[in-house]
Amino acid sequence: MLPPFLRCHIRTLLISTGLTIIGCASAPPMDAALKLTRNGQFEQAELALNSAIAEQGKNRLLHRLELGMINHLKGDYQRSTYYFDEAEQLIDNNYTISLSNEVAKLLTGPSLTPYQSQQFENSFVHYYKALNYLKLAQNSDHIDNDYLDSALVEIRKLSHRLEQQRFQTGGYPARPAPGNDEERTATQLLDLFKQALGEPAHSDKLVYRDDAYGHYIAGLLFELAGNADNARISYQRAAQSYQNGFAQQYRLGDRPAQQAWYDVARVMKLDNDPGWQDIAQRHLSSQQRQQLQNLDAQTSDLVIIQHSGTMPRREELNLRLTLDSYSRSLVLWPMPTGSREQQRAQLAWFLMLYSDTSLFDILQNYAVGDVGTVVQGAISKRIPIGMLWRNVEKLNLVKALEFGARVAVPYYPPLQNSVNHSELFINGSKASQLLPAESIMRIALQEQIRRSNTDIQLALTRELTKAIAAQHTADESGAAALGGLLKIVNLLTASADTRNWLTLPNSIQLSRLNLAPGQHQIELKTTLNNGFVVRQKQTLNVVAGRPTLWHTHTYQPVGIASKPL
Repeated sequence: MLPPFLRCHIRTLLISTGLTIIGCASAPPMDAALKLTRNGQFEQAELALNSAIAEQGKNRLLHRLELGMINHLKGDYQRSTYYFDEAEQLIDNNYTISLSNEVAKLLTGPSLTPYQSQQFENSFVHYYKALNYLKLAQNSDHIDNDYLDSALVEIRKLSHRLEQQRFQTGGYPARPAPGNDEERTATQLLDLFKQALGEPAHSDKLVYRDDAYGHYIAGLLFELAGNADNARISYQRAAQSYQNGFAQQYRLGDRPAQQAWYDVARVMKLDNDPGWQDIAQRHLSSQQRQQLQNLDAQTSDLVIIQHSGTMPRREELNLRLTLDSYSRSLVLWPMPTGSREQQRAQLAWFLMLYSDTSLFDILQNYAVGDVGTVVQGAISKRIPIGMLWRNVEKLNLVKALEFGARVAVPYYPPLQNSVNHSELFINGSKASQLLPAESIMRIALQEQIRRSNTDIQLALTRELTKAIAAQHTADESGAAALGGLLKIVNLLTASADTRNWLTLPNSIQLSRLNLAPGQHQIELKTTLNNGFVVRQKQTLNVVAGRPTLWHTHTYQPVGIASKPL
């Protein structure tokens, strides 16, 4: 048997070599397609995407999502809808086989199973189908009712999906009235002690409970169709969701809720519902109330929706798994790879979610009897398995993990904010500054953090099962070399599922203002966080009696660096 120090050196050498090989072989396949998309070269982007992602197989859903978005950006709305229709069908099919997929993940690996979309991604399939139909309906001065009806079908599907989500998660309950100073201080102290003692005080705040922006878009389309009652209901749901927690959770500020409440009151006033005055008094500013008083039914609203950037790519965090026989514990150590910036992000993710920094973890490490493990806890995760030690010996796990194992989990790098602010100019004069309506990248980040415990549990189970199987094969065959070869294969095949819908925008901004009917010159001026300015212009014909919508996508020019949030 090799001496402990030599086994440690061999173990580290094997894992480091494996990570180097994997890093060299895992160039991101979507880079070319994303660069072409940002440059507006959509035909070439589609060709690059077809080369990067197979049309059939495990990434079939991802292929349809990306093609649906590229064709939407290209302006081929019918083809975009075709791909999103296929994506919707695949999402429904995946829902029914999700249990078998979870079993497959344990036996093979998450990246080898069919791609399963996230809840927020599912919602945006209906969103973009509705925008496609709406664009087709608005191709002339009149509204094509058939296409508008199709858009409403997608909005009802979106509303149904959000209702299911609210039912499953509880949604955002109405905020209680603020207590006195003593009660607020007591609550803050309780949260402080919870965090200090290792219990996340607000872990439930990470749940994607509802989507206020989805409700707002539903209200807009119902209003466009002349359905005032459903428009009011959807706008009110949006206002309540923004106000009761959605805006705070995703750092959107107060303006989205104020806009949604204004639209509730506006629709009610135009529908001769006297209740608008109560809404205005309770929720609107004096300026908004004055605007309502001066509202002219013969004018119309111009709605500008700006989709910004692309989604951040999920990346892979590698961990080294060892077995400490003295403390009868499994120990996880981060193995950062990539650039210096990537390594810092990986270490930060590990320290934030996995390291032994809670009081309970520190006590467990201290109880082992070696003060060094307490210090090491800041850069490691120790999992006591003393109660299972008989099984450990029976399965020969000590020998199976002689050279350690590699465990991989997904993570998001620090979010990059490319847009500082966006301003709307009408006929050469500044009209408004767009408000933040949705932060898809924050939704994705919080969902990933929320699932981090499940990710590490599945990854540990999978790699331990593979290590035990490799050792069993070696023991049964009597060929130690075969066991060693299988362990190297396990080292190289460990992987995390880093797939996600990348062409989806990372954030959405919104502006809404009242205009007289007729043609208007629209300019959207977007200032990036480094001072670079992107200008987009459009001539729009505003029609009396119904909203006019212009939605666009703004990209940071390739080669222009952004700053972290």
